[in-house]
Amino acid sequence: ALPSDGHREPPIRATGPKAEQQVLRLMLASDEWRARAAEVVKPEWFEHPLVRQFFELLGANREPGPALPPADLAPPVAGMWQRLSAIELPLDYNGQANLFAGATRRLEARPHLRRYRQLTEWIREASPADRPALEEEKYRMAQELRTSFPEEFRTYGYQLGRRGARRSPSMSMAGPTAARRSAVSPRM
Repeated sequence: ALPSDGHREPPIRATGPKAEQQVLRLMLASDEWRARAAEVVKPEWFEHPLVRQFFELLGANREPGPALPPADLAPPVAGMWQRLSAIELPLDYNGQANLFAGATRRLEARPHLRRYRQLTEWIREASPADRPALEEEKYRMAQELRTSFPEEFRTYGYQLGRRGARRSPSMSMAGPTAARRSAVSPRM
């Protein structure tokens, strides 16, 4: 059934992508993680509106200790709260800090990787006259991703290979020049 405004929300997994789950689970665990997430994580990094709402709800919670669910939670949010609470966390602070750092980097990298993927699509559909400029932009972006998000970019390339995505030379992550030299997998 569609909501009264006729807008359908995108489907949501049980608790969202893993990086989102990890940040939210840490936020449930303590006020310290809620405060750190409020400083570092941007709401727009959460793809689904319901997950974003959950993040904002936790970020507004200033109570010390573990977050307690408000009595008036909507059923989907209450279910998400319950599922996230069941996820185990590392017991030591260093383990939690490493989990937080990795998850926030993956969330931060996501819009940049999405833009990179969009450039790939634009190159496929571009006219021969427009293609060189797009390839150069994609090459510059690949260099920035390698510098700013090396692990996330490497994982992105690995996942592309695992999906069996065929890449033409113009779509190599190594850039247009390197792609013409070698149509083998990109150097990262």
